[in-house]
Amino acid sequence: MPHRVVYSKAALRRVPTKFVEWIRTMLDRQITTSLRSESVEAWIDRGYPQNKVLSPLLWCLVTDKLLKKLNNRDFRSIGYINDLTILIQEPFLEMLLKFTQGALEVVQE
Repeated sequence: MPHRVVYSKAALRRVPTKFVEWIRTMLDRQITTSLRSESVEAWIDRGYPQNKVLSPLLWCLVTDKLLKKLNNRDFRSIGYINDLTILIQEPFLEMLLKFTQGALEVVQE
């Protein structure tokens, strides 16, 4: 998930600006990797730090509305830590594909 999405969701939830800036300093970071005498630097602009206390909170900030939308459209969705599962049961393949496509369209939206 791009970091800009986290910042916009935080603004919608009226998270104080100072707190959003603090989150920005943790997420927007530069990394360096090297092999022998070669090194490469890059800025991280998506994803969350793994195994950090703040990561599930940021994930919930971004996906809360998605989970509500899915569940309001009669999809059964479950979020846990930083994963999302959409459960779709249908005995007929054609309908299963139709419902799955509908759920993916909600996610893409």
